[in-house]
Amino acid sequence: MLVLIEGRILTYQLEDWQLGLLKEILSANSNKHLVIFNTLCFMDILAIPHFMAFINFANVSDSERELFFDYWQEASAPEDEIDDEEIAVTVADLKTPLTYIFNCQGAPLESGNYLFINRDIFSDKEKLRLTVLQEIKNVEGKGKLEGGGNPRIERVLRIYKHLVDYHSFSKQNYDKLCEWMLGKTLTERMFYRDMRIIQEVESVQYNKLTKQYELVSRKKMPIKGK
Repeated sequence: MLVLIEGRILTYQLEDWQLGLLKEILSANSNKHLVIFNTLCFMDILAIPHFMAFINFANVSDSERELFFDYWQEASAPEDEIDDEEIAVTVADLKTPLTYIFNCQGAPLESGNYLFINRDIFSDKEKLRLTVLQEIKNVEGKGKLEGGGNPRIERVLRIYKHLVDYHSFSKQNYDKLCEWMLGKTLTERMFYRDMRIIQEVESVQYNKLTKQYELVSRKKMPIKGK
């Protein structure tokens, strides 16, 4: 069955009543493949594909805030300004979702067609419902459907094999893999997204000391007698 690639509404640090409204809206929608992904991890905002996002910036650090807006500008760059075909495909994958940000002061970007800053959409339940349903139709109308081959599968499988063989994987490893497969590196955001796919099926954690992802379930065991 074909399903939306970005079949998630991503939420970060929302209040319980706000989540309740979104769940109520989706429960009345016939497309059962759409889900709400509520996270407390800021990096999920960059790593997990989604077609809508509601983000509370109240507890976001300055570095996280800067990172988010840098990636937003990267993803919203006009495709016709990108000469490299492979990079254009990558940017297309990062197309900006409809995003509402709350409690964000001094944002470097202004509200636009897809980014809305400090707009209290939750105060109007009917407007929220219509906005969500309209965006579902917009995404479906653009043909963002999952089916056939996925060009990322081979790359992700190679990352996974590296983790199994060497028990760790870094951004430097990722750059070398992309250079070998594509002749160029991909964005850091694509790295987070590829790693997220693996994290959904395996126990993988990030080691801040070594700056590498480690496959927890397959760490090297000490050899007896050593």
